[in-house]
Formats: sequence, C-alpha cells, structure tokens
Amino acid sequence: MKLYSSVLLTAVLGLQVESVLQSSKHTEATELTGLLTSPHLQALMEAHDCIAEQELDVETIESVDQDENTTKLASLEKTRDMPLGVTVRNEHDRVIISRVVSGGPTEKSNLLSEGDETLEINGVPVRGKSVNDVHNILSCMHGSLTFLLIPNSQNKISPH
Repeated sequence: MKLYSSVLLTAVLGLQVESVLQSSKHTEATELTGLLTSPHLQALMEAHDCIAEQELDVETIESVDQDENTTKLASLEKTRDMPLGVTVRNEHDRVIISRVVSGGPTEKSNLLSEGDETLEINGVPVRGKSVNDVHNILSCMHGSLTFLLIPNSQNKISPH
C-alpha cells in the first residue's frame, strides 16, 4: 500500500471539497472552508508529515557491518519516571537483551527483542560494560533513545 502525505491528500481533496463548499450558500460550509484552508491547520499537517517521516526512517534502518552482522537502529521514547521494560545480561563482553517485560514500552514498540545484542545507546558504546553500568547509563537518559543492535539470529525469518 502506498502512503501519501497529508499535504498531498489535502491538496487533492481540498480542490474537490473547496469547489463544493464555495458553491454552497450555507454558513457552515463557509466556516468549514475557512477552517480547512487556514494556515494553522496546514502547518499542523506539515508538522505531522515531518514527524511521521522521521519515525519511519529511524525505525527501519538496517545495515551490514564489516563482520557481516546485520545491525539495526531502533528509536524509543523514555520518560524520566518510566522504565523501558527490558533486562539485560552479559555474555563475555557483550550486552544482551535477556527479557522484554510484558506491557512495557519496549514490548509495545516491538523494536527490541530478547537475544538482541546492544552495541550503543545514543552513541554511547556499551560493549564491555557491566549490567550495572548499562543501568546507570540508561537511568541518566530520557527522551528519544537510539539503540544500535545486532538482532538475535533466532528471531530472523528464514528466506524460504
């Protein structure tokens, strides 16, 4: 399914609606025309498009690094008083997501999975860090968090 921006849809629909509304003699139609064509509504719709495009770009970035591992960049929102809902463990120098808490923000986003290796959080390398170090790093962060991950190979769908 192809996604169209709200500005484009507004422009196309606006031409049809505007011609119908302008030909109408009702005061409600005139008022509705004014609301739909107001600069405030247009600015709101453009801001929505901008944010939607950024979210789509961030959540779907994948690449292959020099070791032939697929890496994924995932973005989550974290408030100061709310935990992300994940636990991590160490496997040698690696930081692995060991559990995703049911009902938490991480589970709802469906971006991080059990077994994913965390390489960076907001550009801060976590490889070689202890579980407590990672906890301290995350507890100081809020707002948009960007995780650089190596996805769990067991979660990958086979090409067959």
